[in-house]
Amino acid sequence: MTKTAEDFNKSGNAWLDKGDFDKAIEDFDKVIELNPKYKEASDNRDRVLKKKEGG
Repeated sequence: MTKTAEDFNKSGNAWLDKGDFDKAIEDFDKVIELNPKYKEASDNRDRVLKKKEGG
């Protein structure tokens, strides 16, 4: 079964909850690749990047 943008967004959030920022970013990147207008994924990715940078 092919994963949808929503599937990748959910798994990105799960990785974020586990503290695996790199895997979260990979999944949010995939969401944006599949659906560039998926604002929630862009916001989530920005949030992860800030956390990764210590913010």
